[in-house]
Formats: sequence, structure tokens, C-alpha cells
Amino acid sequence: MRYDFLAAAQREGHMHDLNLPDLLNQANEAVTNLPAPVKTGALQVLTRLGGHIFKRAEKKAERGDKVADAFAAGRAKVIDRLAEAAAEKAASDPELVERALDVMLTENLRKQENREAVASNMADDLKASGEGDGGEIDEDWLNVYSEHAANASTEKMQALWGRVAAGEVRKPGSFSLRTLRFLAEVDKPTADEFESFVKLGFADIVPRTDEWTKGPAYVLAISLEEAGLIFFDQFMSRTIHLENGVGHLIGMQFGLETRKEGAESVQLPIMRLSRIGREIKSILPPHDEREGLRRAAELLKKDGAAVKLGTLRRTGPEIRFFGIEDL
Repeated sequence: MRYDFLAAAQREGHMHDLNLPDLLNQANEAVTNLPAPVKTGALQVLTRLGGHIFKRAEKKAERGDKVADAFAAGRAKVIDRLAEAAAEKAASDPELVERALDVMLTENLRKQENREAVASNMADDLKASGEGDGGEIDEDWLNVYSEHAANASTEKMQALWGRVAAGEVRKPGSFSLRTLRFLAEVDKPTADEFESFVKLGFADIVPRTDEWTKGPAYVLAISLEEAGLIFFDQFMSRTIHLENGVGHLIGMQFGLETRKEGAESVQLPIMRLSRIGREIKSILPPHDEREGLRRAAELLKKDGAAVKLGTLRRTGPEIRFFGIEDL
């Protein structure tokens, strides 16, 4: 006896909104034209999230139809043996088997729908920006990631896990297992507070202005530190080294030029993102870092420095500063 899960799902009404093969086909098409190093990781993720559909395609591409057909035949035999075992159990307790099949079917379909929606989101993200170092993704990482993707039931979480996969595909090692676990468990208030916190800074820091020494801001900083997202220390600072009295503080698109005659360095009081915080920040929407740089400028001016805000232009490893505003 072979239990037809797809037919059963259709009879029970579990497939009313699913168009999973189309989702996977669209995802596969989206990664086809990616640069080869990036495509490697993208196909790994699609194979893990899409299951045997991509495994069969890989085997056909690598070994030809005969080997792929043999693989499919072997897989069918395993399913038949499992079905026979289920039939034997059904003879002794049919109601238990029926309940178990119903739970397994519903749960597995829900998880697979989630996985494939995540795969589609990943493909969309890579289609928009597919540049990166690429390379193979760690199999243990994929095991953990696949479980989290399977439990992403809302569009927001599916988009989030899609961005995580895209980031890992572009640069394997971008997201630690601790960060995956954090994303799976974090509550909405903490997530919202962290996103608001990040907007007050630039790069991996937030200037520690006086507001962070007491009251609600202080409580927030302690909370984010306890969550493992930031390092908060009343004595933490970033040293800006000066050459001939001039130094720079660099963001992504903007930076500060700092001048202090006769000084070799100036100190900027800061709060710093942890590894988890930095990795999560990389998948948040971009924000205007000039707000954080202006906060930094106020602190540097208290230390007697003259500060100018400017744009950055990168040419390979070289960064050039163009001043646009005295602060």
C-alpha cells in the first residue's frame, strides 16, 4: 500500500492556497543567472528547502538520466516499505494511524509551504543584488536554518529568513548559529527597540550621549545588552587617531573629519553592537547614518575638536572624504 499524501491533502482541503512547484520554479529561475560562486550557495539552499525536486535535477545534470532514474526508483522502494509498515500498524489500530497521518500531513505541508515561501524570498533578494564572494555553505548551518525556515509562518518572517539566506549565500559565515537562534526566539518589542537603537548610530556603534546615563534610555541600553545585542559600558570609547591634528570617523556613505591642534587622538564615548547585533543589523532596512554622525560630532566638540560632516567615495581599498557641512 502507498499512501498518496498529495491526493489526501487535496481531499482534506489542505492545499487550497498552495502553488508550491511554481514558487520553486520561480526561485530556481531567479538564481540561474547569478555569478557562479553565489549560485553555488543559492542552489544549496534551494535544494535543502525544496527537497527532492532539486536533488533529482542536480543528479540529472551531474550524472545523467539513468542514475537519476535509479535514484528515484530506490526512493520509491523506501516509500513502499514505509507504507507497508504503516499498513501493518493500521490493521491493529486504524484510528491511531489515521490521527497520526492527519497530524503528520498537516504539519509537514505547513512546514514545506513555509520553506518554499522563504526560498522564493531569498531568490528575490539575490535577483535584486547577487554580488558577493559566494562559495559553499556549511551543512550544519543549513540543517539549523532549514528548521527555522520551516517555522516561518507569516510573510514578515518568511521575508526575514529569505534575507538571512541571501546574506549567507553572498558571503558564507555571515550569520552565526547563535544569531539564527536569536532571530527565531526574539520577541517583537525587543526587535523593534533594537531597530530604533540602530538608527541612532552608524557602522557598528551608537554614540553614548548624556541621555544614555539615566532614565528610559539607560534602561533600554541595559535591556539590549542583556539580550546580547550590544555592549554597554560607561567607560567604552572609540579612539580616533589624528595625523597632524586631523582624523576621520568612517560610516558607510558619510563620515566625520575631526581636527584638534596639538592632539594625537580624541575619544568618542560609544555603545557597540555585539556580533549578533551586527549580523542582524545587516538585514535591517538601510537608515540615514547622518543622525548618528551628528550625535558623535556633538560629543567630539565637547572635547574641543572641530568637526566636519562629509561624503565618502570608495575606490577599492582607498576612501576619500569630501566635506559638505561644518558641525
